[in-house]
Amino acid sequence: MCIRDRSTWGEILMAKGRKIVQEEPIEEEVEQEEEQYEQEDGEGMDEEADFEENGEAEEEFEDADGDDDNEEGENDAGDEQPEIVTKEKLITDGILGDLNQQPDLAIVQMRIQDILKVLARFKELRDPERPRSSYITELKENLGIYYGYNSELLDLLFDTFNPNELVQLLEANEEQRPTTIRVNTLKTRTKELAQRLIQKGVSLEPVADWTKVGLKIYESKVPIGATTEYLAGYYMLQSASSLLPVMALAPQMNERILDMAAAPGGKTTHIAQLMKNTGVLVANDLKKERLKSLMFNMHRMGATNSIIVNHDGRKLPKYMKHFDRVLLDAPCTGLGIVSRDPSIKSQRMLIDVKKAAHLQRELILAAIDCTKPGGYLVYSTCSILVEENEEVIDYALKRRFVKVVESGLEIGEPGFQKHMKKRFHQSLLKTKRIFPHIHNLDGFYVAKLRKIKDGVRNLEGDDEEHKEEVKEQEVPKKKKGKKVMHAPEPQPAGEVEEQEPSKKEQKKKKKNKNQQQHGQTEEAPQEEEVAQEEVPAVQPEGGKKKKKKKTVEIVEENIVQKKPAAEEQVIERKIKKKKVQTVVEEVVPQEEEAPPVVELSLIHI
Repeated sequence: MCIRDRSTWGEILMAKGRKIVQEEPIEEEVEQEEEQYEQEDGEGMDEEADFEENGEAEEEFEDADGDDDNEEGENDAGDEQPEIVTKEKLITDGILGDLNQQPDLAIVQMRIQDILKVLARFKELRDPERPRSSYITELKENLGIYYGYNSELLDLLFDTFNPNELVQLLEANEEQRPTTIRVNTLKTRTKELAQRLIQKGVSLEPVADWTKVGLKIYESKVPIGATTEYLAGYYMLQSASSLLPVMALAPQMNERILDMAAAPGGKTTHIAQLMKNTGVLVANDLKKERLKSLMFNMHRMGATNSIIVNHDGRKLPKYMKHFDRVLLDAPCTGLGIVSRDPSIKSQRMLIDVKKAAHLQRELILAAIDCTKPGGYLVYSTCSILVEENEEVIDYALKRRFVKVVESGLEIGEPGFQKHMKKRFHQSLLKTKRIFPHIHNLDGFYVAKLRKIKDGVRNLEGDDEEHKEEVKEQEVPKKKKGKKVMHAPEPQPAGEVEEQEPSKKEQKKKKKNKNQQQHGQTEEAPQEEEVAQEEVPAVQPEGGKKKKKKKTVEIVEENIVQKKPAAEEQVIERKIKKKKVQTVVEEVVPQEEEAPPVVELSLIHI
């Protein structure tokens, strides 16, 4: 009998855990098999025999499944089966969560608001038994359910924003922003284009005061991407925040400029527009399939000074260098444009962020190598993560001779200098961040760098310039110490060479002691010592140090008074001892130069 076949009951077991509705066609098959069995035997079946056979089948089903006797009603009546299935089993099978997700969104939102209130006044409203981390994890789960973000992205966003700001950001990503266009000044003017579009039933207004070529479109009776003005190249469909990198680059006429990731051509045609089709513009992109849209837009917008290249941007420095300006709109995860592509919040994972950051670091080093010394580089992404923005710029500062300069943009928040336990260069405050919940634009990051010179910095991350500055600061301190410690400059040379006269000093000290013993005044020996220390040409280092301290502390008037006293003592010594005459004659001219030496020491003080 087919009804006793194990494969049939195996199918019933497999279908049981999915959905209850799937069991109805299985019962119909069982009834068909029973009818075939009755036709084969040629005899009808009584209701009691039917019941017995069904009971036997149910017993076999119970033996195979291992369930209780209460499941007899499942085969008798399919309407009673939803009551028998337990809630715990549906939760384990993943059915209950899917069924309750939509009706519980209002409750989830209330939970989010309640948790935010507790976190705002945590000391007052918290549960003493719950730590702050438990509230954060619960908030992450509710945000993932309500907004549809995966857990890895929420972890990254929680590291960057506080809970209240993060909820504002996620809410701003759910709102659709108006379409914006950029006027092509190579073919028309802003006022003329606005008048022509208004005549066709388009309601528009300027984007903001910081741009003169941006128009914001609210309503249109005709498709904006299929008008005659669009096909003629009068404007380009482009988000307002994507105008900022080219504005920061500030291209000038007759320059050599490189766009490393040019497709589909919005920023490239903007550069050609500001250059007024002069100079040379090299538009590069890695993917060949994207070059079609790039070439179409370049022709449509009338950019005639451009060269389109299909090459890996990381290898461009081998073939072309010395560009005046380079634009690197690096490929990224796109977490700033979630409102335009909602699939990003569920598809992007942590591994995607790491891969994008690694590629961005390689591209920015290549872009710096393509720039000439004194040239400018603009780095931009449509992401709001620190891993793709500030960390990449800080990496470039440690490995190339570049510095961050002002971007010249009137809109935007300053970049981050701190993130978690990481600390970045102070100049990163000059970079600009665009947030959807603050500026009502797509999330963007713009940084402008100026190349100082060619070459590679040390891999350790130490700046050679910083080392030189430290050395320059240490050298003057050492020189000042020498000037303070040593006596006037003319004397040390002679004193260092001749250190023998220490015996003469001992004799002079003995004479002074003898004079004191004979009752001479104490002032006279002091004057003699001062004179004797100044007159001899050779003295020991110990006496020299004492002389410095005395001469530094003496006032100019006392110096003038010392000179005649010293001359009188020299004359007396000439009369008493003729042997010393030669020595005194050599010392007298040095005494005349002594005052200016003392004046120098006073200047050092």
